[in-house]
Amino acid sequence: MDDLLEQFLIEGRDLVAQAQADLATLARDPADARAIDSAFRAVHTLKGSVGLFDMAPAETLLHAAEDVLERARKGTAPLDAGAVATLVATLDQTDRWIDALERGDAIVAEATAAAVLAETAPEADWAEALYTAARLGDGAVPQTAFRYTPDADCFFRGDDPLAIVGAVPDLLALTAQPAAGAWPALDALEPFQCATRLEGLSGAPVAAVRAAFRMVSDQVEIAAIAQRAAPVAAAESTSAATAVLRVDAARIDALGDDLGELVVAANTLAPIAARLDRIDAAAALEVRAAQAQIGRSVAALLRTVSAVRMVSLEPTLRRLPRLVREIAEQLGKAVRFDMRGHTTEVDRQIAEGLFEPLLHLVRNAIDHGIEDSAIRAAAGKPAEGALSLQIAREGGQIVVTLGDDGAGIDPARIRTTAIARGLIDGAAAEALSDAQAIRLIFRAGFSTAAAVTGVSGRGVGMDAALAAIERLRGSIEIDSTPGAGTLFRLRLPVHAITTQILVVEVGGDRYGVSLDQIVETVKVGADALRPLGTGTAVVLRDRTVPVLDLATLLGGAGPAGGGARLLVTQADGALVALRVDGFGERIDTLVRPPSGVLAAVPGVTGTALTGSGDVLLVLDLPELVA
Repeated sequence: MDDLLEQFLIEGRDLVAQAQADLATLARDPADARAIDSAFRAVHTLKGSVGLFDMAPAETLLHAAEDVLERARKGTAPLDAGAVATLVATLDQTDRWIDALERGDAIVAEATAAAVLAETAPEADWAEALYTAARLGDGAVPQTAFRYTPDADCFFRGDDPLAIVGAVPDLLALTAQPAAGAWPALDALEPFQCATRLEGLSGAPVAAVRAAFRMVSDQVEIAAIAQRAAPVAAAESTSAATAVLRVDAARIDALGDDLGELVVAANTLAPIAARLDRIDAAAALEVRAAQAQIGRSVAALLRTVSAVRMVSLEPTLRRLPRLVREIAEQLGKAVRFDMRGHTTEVDRQIAEGLFEPLLHLVRNAIDHGIEDSAIRAAAGKPAEGALSLQIAREGGQIVVTLGDDGAGIDPARIRTTAIARGLIDGAAAEALSDAQAIRLIFRAGFSTAAAVTGVSGRGVGMDAALAAIERLRGSIEIDSTPGAGTLFRLRLPVHAITTQILVVEVGGDRYGVSLDQIVETVKVGADALRPLGTGTAVVLRDRTVPVLDLATLLGGAGPAGGGARLLVTQADGALVALRVDGFGERIDTLVRPPSGVLAAVPGVTGTALTGSGDVLLVLDLPELVA
């Protein structure tokens, strides 16, 4: 991909997101001067950027939007709810055109908000005066007027104002005027400063003339003669220069992998020192001192590389507001979307993997959660549904909460649907708690949609969302009240280079378990284990928790009687205790995804090396328990 295009795709989307955030503020308070200024600057900069590419429809649309915001800045045409909605539609369309540009598709002008925005464009008096004074001959039909005031120091930057004007297509008339209203006296004239304003008429359309001035867009005003469109007011750029080093993401990933290997190598020093104790205690002490120093250096390097890999979630989630509007429009529903905490930083791998599962949850909330306006009105709710996304960091995790004020999830209906689709039998369904029944929505093939639509009804989505979150070592919790709404809570790790694992002993073998999957570890006596139906349970803090033998789940023999060491994990929203033979050390290590034959083994999330060089299978507890 061309470097200039790649840069535009990043910055253009950032500008769209900034303008959309400002418009969200203006939807609540159309007179917010700071939001108007910020939206104007974003739209003005974006308009200049699209001029570098074959995006004439976007340039025209953004020019009209800029006019509306400029009049709002000057107070000549205050914004109202309709104008803000039209501006939002303008940014949505521009966002779609940017996506099309990235795919290599043609940018096709569509029936958008341009006409609505242009209807209120004031007449450009200076352009009309220029046209009148030009006295063009017969057959000369100007479409566009321009007023180019070069910066006084333009010569020092290598600008040639006459050459720039000479590139204007179909130039019909050109005049030179003093930039300051009057020519300076001869003895006061500074030959190295430009004191001229160039005004002219062109037979080309506005977009073509603006393209000629794209490198000096902040120094030119342009008006459409035939349409009496408003001039583009010059706007002073307020963006500060920032030193940014762009590095190929693959190199960052390789750096993370190498660091993970270094962490594993550093872990080998401890067992070496232990063996050396029996031979030379002084040498063992030196190895431990070296290990401590290397450990500190590796920890510092890990923090630095982790910080380099940290990115804001904002670029990942910037499309969500537009997609919410499009999904709601497709379903004929009114939805108000609020997004907070989207600037939270996480590892790049987590950021890239979060969007798709989150989009599935958003679709589900709008389609199955938020009711039609008539149904909401009958229930005494506002006609407009509320959907909120909040992201916060809690320790080493980020918590993503998606909530709606819709119909909620009815456990009885979920049981009935699951039975009808053959996902579970009646007896098993009735044995489920309401919380467990609700999690049946994550079963593959489950859907309550009556018909297949462009949004849902194909039996895919929620199971894919759960699988994607679990691949990121995350989890999903559901809290729903029928008639009041539903809350999905996603928990994901902030960092993804290394994984903290607990080594456990099971049936004479050693395995690794990610600490993210462990709620707690417990040691209990034999009398704490109670029979429950055909199985066993334990009471932990007044909650009855079923107990399974991890060795049995792995195809081996269960442990002998006596006391028990339990790993407590969470599966389908419920606590489950897994009985193991013993707990080993906790280590920070690189977990490699399973490959080859191992990739087909259920319940294994990857492999890891211990300090002694042993290979550990890292278990996926929720999958083993399911």
